Amino acid sequence: MMEARIAKLMESALNGTISRDERNELVRLLADRTDDTELNILLAQAWQNVNPQEDLLSNQEQQRILQTILAKAPTPRYRQRRFIRLVTAAASLLAFSVVTFLAYYYTRHVDAPPRG
Repeated sequence: MMEARIAKLMESALNGTISRDERNELVRLLADRTDDTELNILLAQAWQNVNPQEDLLSNQEQQRILQTILAKAPTPRYRQRRFIRLVTAAASLLAFSVVTFLAYYYTRHVDAPPRG
């Protein structure tokens, strides 16, 4: 069962259609494996399913592909952008509030005659 799931995830990785969750699952499943020959067999089968016209992979190519699959995906930048947008919105709101307060204060208190 696990071998079939690993093979399916490897095919998705080779096709370039693997999602982030699937990549994480594949990395977790491959981290549990200690037998490189079994991984090479699964990779060769996935390669043949994806590219049936091409020759079998050499050991170096298999290792390179496995390293590429296992490489940590770059951190998504949308979270950083989201944070920057939030900070920008908060700073804009603060600046608007300060300007509004100062305008109110100076129109009511600076030119007003003393009370009393």
